Amino acid sequence: MNRETFSRGKSFTEYTTSPESLRAYQQVSLSLEDQEFFSSLKLKVLCISEEWCKDCKREVPFIAYISDTAHWEMKIFRRDENPNLMKEYTTLGSRRIPVFVFFNADFNEVGRFIEKSPEGKTTLQALKEILTTASG
Repeated sequence: MNRETFSRGKSFTEYTTSPESLRAYQQVSLSLEDQEFFSSLKLKVLCISEEWCKDCKREVPFIAYISDTAHWEMKIFRRDENPNLMKEYTTLGSRRIPVFVFFNADFNEVGRFIEKSPEGKTTLQALKEILTTASG
């Protein structure tokens, strides 16, 4: 990933046409502790998604809210319009979405969140585990 490719993505509000997704975004809330944790990281987030996908409808608004709250730059790419990007971030030979790839300022990957949180964990718990290594 590089800045030029990343910059071609869309913001959450540019990406979504779904009132359901906008409502989901507006209903997210984070504790002060979680806000401080995420804000302590300076990240860029690549998201590969499609609005028809159930997992995307749940995860994209949530992570977009975290990104906005933490002042991260998040760019969303539609999977079906970006086959080369999807190929680069294929998981276990499958085109699973959503894909969230977290980068530092130099576009070095620091973590990934694919599709949904592991069984028994919330998305918030999974993200904090993934990104704890990014915080040093």
